[in-house]
Amino acid sequence: SEMDQKCRKEKSFQKKQNLLLDEWGIDIEPHRFKAVLDFVLTNSRILDVGAGQGAYVRKLLGLGYDIVGIDSHAYTAWGELYEKYLFKCNADCLPFQDNQFDATLCFECLEHCHNPEEVLLEILRCTKSTLILSVPNCDLSNSLYKHSLALAHWTDRSHCNFYTEEKIRSLLHCCHYDIISMSHCFQVPL
Repeated sequence: SEMDQKCRKEKSFQKKQNLLLDEWGIDIEPHRFKAVLDFVLTNSRILDVGAGQGAYVRKLLGLGYDIVGIDSHAYTAWGELYEKYLFKCNADCLPFQDNQFDATLCFECLEHCHNPEEVLLEILRCTKSTLILSVPNCDLSNSLYKHSLALAHWTDRSHCNFYTEEKIRSLLHCCHYDIISMSHCFQVPL
């Protein structure tokens, strides 16, 4: 029946989403990591919002940074770091005090949030000075689009927000952020 077919599709989608979750946050992206080293002092208290499996938390802990991470999913890969350095919670209701962190990292997370304004305001509440943010650039003026191809973030059903540089800049200003620097990590050649 049509209802059975819809259920099978939804189960298939959930299975794929679970496989994707197993891969989120396992890698350190060099451009993002360089931004952390450039903009965050070693003695800073750092929050990683959307930490995934905790790659940045592990790496920065190993370098002597004071960091904790949160994600809406708890990962078995967190192991001994769970509830000490990695916590399960939603980004729109952070269990931290005002200005508890000097800097916050939010890499490839905001596009998954149904309420990005609330998330950014909550980060602002908890953070004294620095947000390092990364979102997929959904500008359609790239060569893939010219050939009827799509970047993965256009087809990822867990994405509920699609940002161009102008849109993310506007959102940040609406949420009372001052943009110090903005750059592209990856560029698709034209």
